[in-house]
Amino acid sequence: CRRLFKNVSALEQHLRDSRCGYDFTCDVCDLSWRDVAQYNDHMTGHPMCDHCRRLFKNVSALEQHLRDSWCGYDFTCDVCDRSWRDEAQYNDHMTGHPMCEYCRRMFKNDSALEQHLRDSRCGYDFTCDVCDLSWREEAQYKDHMILGHPMSEYCQQLFNNDTTLQEHVRDSQCINDESIQKPGNLICLRPSQVHFSHDSISCRFSCGRRVRGTLDEIVCGQTCVRELPVMLVTQQHGKWWAFTGNRRLWVFQQLESMGRVERIWVKVTSRCLKRRQWTTTNGGTSAILRD
Repeated sequence: CRRLFKNVSALEQHLRDSRCGYDFTCDVCDLSWRDVAQYNDHMTGHPMCDHCRRLFKNVSALEQHLRDSWCGYDFTCDVCDRSWRDEAQYNDHMTGHPMCEYCRRMFKNDSALEQHLRDSRCGYDFTCDVCDLSWREEAQYKDHMILGHPMSEYCQQLFNNDTTLQEHVRDSQCINDESIQKPGNLICLRPSQVHFSHDSISCRFSCGRRVRGTLDEIVCGQTCVRELPVMLVTQQHGKWWAFTGNRRLWVFQQLESMGRVERIWVKVTSRCLKRRQWTTTNGGTSAILRD
């Protein structure tokens, strides 16, 4: 305080009796010191909360604080609103909530998840373009597309039922009655009437598209049979043979075996298959897809 005293005794008395120079005060317990080193030593003795960094008078006060407050509960479950101070405990808890495999949303329990699946259209990603029915499972969708709708054998269009198919055949121009069996014209044949000229064929079309993938797309309604180019056939030894389009013929025969296609339009050529084009060893009854 820079005050002068008569002698040393008076100065010492002043220091003993006054708070002069006690500039370092502990905010926790209100003790004060003139010496900063003593103050610092004292402050290290107070326990600190790891979460809010607040100092407490003693360990008991810190424990009371942790029991009574939500300090440090930073990990909260959005499903049930429970909270944890420890991230590992939070992570363990989160594995206990069931998750919807379609929308990735978590639910409080299995009953809540089942209710969600019953009440919502979540995951119904496979929809029939003909009747607008939907499925969560692709296998069920494919079964429906194979068996659920009749197909026009002339234009390969799917219909809701036999009645609408018959109306289409009666009223539309999808049947060309003037087609005759002579070179250059289109004729309608069952795929099984046409024989393979090779006994093994590539698993991809020349454009790089997978043969089996094309079959799946047609079955699921993603691709129409009419989008496949018309194949070229020739008649030799009293049988129809694939002059070009053995891979397309494989797709058509698979669709015929599923009941999806009865007949296809093909173009007739007068040219004959040469020996190098005719490699079948089983009479053209089947062909194997090479990987």
